[in-house]
Amino acid sequence: MDIWTPDSTDFPKAFKIKLVDFGADGAYSGGDDVEHELSFTAASTPPLATESWVSLDIPLSDFTGLTTRAHLAQMVISSDLSTVFIDNIFFYSAAELVPTTAAPTPTESPADVISLYSNAYGNVTVDTWSAVWDMADVSDLLIAGNDTKKYSNLVFAGLNSLPAPSMRRR
Repeated sequence: MDIWTPDSTDFPKAFKIKLVDFGADGAYSGGDDVEHELSFTAASTPPLATESWVSLDIPLSDFTGLTTRAHLAQMVISSDLSTVFIDNIFFYSAAELVPTTAAPTPTESPADVISLYSNAYGNVTVDTWSAVWDMADVSDLLIAGNDTKKYSNLVFAGLNSLPAPSMRRR
């Protein structure tokens, strides 16, 4: 969002943006609403400025009190500035950063390794790379020709059916 004001932006004048998620019931005041408001002043980053366009590029993660985002229903703007021009209001998803080079090839002797996942070694069988009880999604992809696991929505991941202790080497 871009904002411009002819008013004095001296501190403590503020421009505020609040996002409200109505929750799964989709109803305002349905008991599962969450919201968070951010305040921008002459002392914030970016700082408010008089007679100058200010671009507010705000990651959703900055709305820390907005613990759910699946049912966003309101954006509330408020200010103690009497006149504010607003343009270019939009939400976007930044391009996902993905490595362009493969992970380094390990140098340990294959005789000293029990490999779970590697193009450099023979791998033992791992039944599950994301257990039903974990909080993660896993997918396989190639990065510069190298097989790679990608974990997303990761809080914690459980791998099941790892090699038995008798197979482990020191």
